[in-house]
Amino acid sequence: MSERILLVHNYYQMRGGEDTVFQMERKLLADFGHEVVTHTIDNRSIGSIPPLQLVFKAFWNRDSFRTLKQLIREVRPDIVHFTIYFRLCLLLCTMQHGPKVLL
Repeated sequence: MSERILLVHNYYQMRGGEDTVFQMERKLLADFGHEVVTHTIDNRSIGSIPPLQLVFKAFWNRDSFRTLKQLIREVRPDIVHFTIYFRLCLLLCTMQHGPKVLL
């Protein structure tokens, strides 16, 4: 059974193993016939955010919440798979809209 899977990934300032896993998982899922939609975030812009605001945004980011909410409404995935560190706002957004969540 083919499923629509939304992969959510954060690219950090230095490339690491998570990036490789993200690419490999995307390819593997597509090779097995799943429809894979990706949403990526890049944190190179964090240098311009004041430190206290950055701490808060690490757990709750209104812009990320809105973007993911809109994407879930448009894509209507069966599964959302996060390959990024835990962000409360992203998990809550996904749970509100019904797809299964993989962390």
